[in-house]
Amino acid sequence: MAVQRTIANASSVAIRIGAILFFRAFPARLPSIIFALFAIYIPAFLTSLFSSPELEIVDDQVDITVKETVVTPDDDTDEELVAEEVDVQETISYAGKDVPAWKIIFYGAPSAKRPFSSLLSFLINLAFVGLTADALYRARWYYPANDLSFVRLGYVSHKEANFLIREPDQANMPVTFQIRNYNGLIWQSVGSVKSTSNETDFTSVLTIPLLSYAEQQKYEWRTSNNHSGELTAAPQPGKMPTQNGGKYTFLSTSCILPRFPYSPLDHPLAIPGLRNLAKRLPELSAQFMLFLGDFIYVDVPERFGKSVDEYRMQYRQVYASEDWAPVGQNLSWIHVLDDHEIANVT
Repeated sequence: MAVQRTIANASSVAIRIGAILFFRAFPARLPSIIFALFAIYIPAFLTSLFSSPELEIVDDQVDITVKETVVTPDDDTDEELVAEEVDVQETISYAGKDVPAWKIIFYGAPSAKRPFSSLLSFLINLAFVGLTADALYRARWYYPANDLSFVRLGYVSHKEANFLIREPDQANMPVTFQIRNYNGLIWQSVGSVKSTSNETDFTSVLTIPLLSYAEQQKYEWRTSNNHSGELTAAPQPGKMPTQNGGKYTFLSTSCILPRFPYSPLDHPLAIPGLRNLAKRLPELSAQFMLFLGDFIYVDVPERFGKSVDEYRMQYRQVYASEDWAPVGQNLSWIHVLDDHEIANVT
């Protein structure tokens, strides 16, 4: 059936183009379209595969036979007449239209004469749809990060540092903080978090005092629930920095979208952009990161809800990513909120 074959071709090509755009260029709204196209493609594929094939003429032969017949008139004359009888027979042979294998694989419409190529084409589209579902759902279903424990460094001045702590296991309470001068020998207790609750998704903010020094210092910190890291204090007001060769460097970025560009080999919580940033951090020796918004994309590629739990889960998934610690454990992050962390308004 020509119509079903056209539908199969069109939906197949659209699935493949849409999936590639979703994986590499435009990660918004496309999954629903891809799933709808696949729902159209399946019946069109099956109907085209099991319907009578399109026929084409493979042979056309015309046989012409001329017969001469002697006719004797009834008027008793001796004159004979010769009549010619022409017999024309046309033989037309039909066969199923032969579609090249490459067209079946490339476009997606099947042919009963080429079952292997048809199956391969279907599996290609199934793979694109499966990878789209993987990118959209696997992190949500299998990595909600409910048990995540982390400590994140926030704003740091010359005399104090702020930390965000998440600890859902109350058996680890209280969480105590210790600090010492970089490569120092003596740890000093500088604060603690007594408890956390589900009201704040088991998070708490702690401000700790830094040890008093005349010049800018670098510190090590650790907690009783097995988190540790480093921080560099800001120079005192009116004084030049003494760390990092007297340079004062800060970074700026925005827009974190896990697993984009998409690779099926990445962990479901992978953040390729942070992975690239981690490679450059040692040579940059930055004082802090000024993050300009969109720490999460609550509505990309799809919005799954507006509940508090939905927002909390997406923030946890960023902190649970194996790519977060290399850029967040030892670097102060200062945040600005932007639209995608609440709802897209652009």
